[in-house]
Amino acid sequence: MKTALTPEQSDHLIELGVDPKLASSQNIYMKQGYESTEIMNKRILYFVLKFQWWDMIESGVKPEEYRDIWHWCTRLLNVDREGYGKFLKARSGDFEDLERQCNDSLKEFTRLLKQAIEDGIFDFRDFDAVCFHRGYSNITMTYEFKGISIGFGVTRWGAPDDREVFIIKLGKRI
Repeated sequence: MKTALTPEQSDHLIELGVDPKLASSQNIYMKQGYESTEIMNKRILYFVLKFQWWDMIESGVKPEEYRDIWHWCTRLLNVDREGYGKFLKARSGDFEDLERQCNDSLKEFTRLLKQAIEDGIFDFRDFDAVCFHRGYSNITMTYEFKGISIGFGVTRWGAPDDREVFIIKLGKRI
C-alpha cells in the first residue's frame, strides 16, 4: 500500500537536501522498519550510490562511504552564512584571496577546513542514520550513522588516492 508523504515529511526531506519525488511514498521508509512518525524524528543522511559501491556496502565489505570535501562541506558540516563569513575572514582576510588559494590547491582548502573544525568554527553534523539509494531508484538500505571524519580513505572502496575526503562511518544495517 502506497501512502503519500505528508507536507511535513516533504519539508523535512527538502531540509535534508533530498528531492521528495525520490522518496514519493512512506513505503520506502516502512520497508526499513520505520513507522511514519519515526521519519520526522530521525536525522537521515541520503546518498545515491553506483551499483558497485552499493553491493560492497550491502555485503559488509565496505564499512564507510566517501564524499568530496569541496562539494559536500556545507551538507556535512554545521555551516551558516555568518559562520562561513567568519571562516573566510579569519583564514584569508577576504573572500577573493581565499577563493584564489582554494582554487590553486584543494589540499590548502582541506587544511584550512580541518583547522577551522579544530578551532571550533565548524563542527560535523550529527545524523541518526544513512540511507542509500541504489542508483536513482527507490531501492534503499539504511545503516546506523557512526560519525564523519576527514582523511584518506581506502582506494579499493572508492576513495581517491590523491586527496582527503569526508569519511562517513557506518554502523549496523537497520
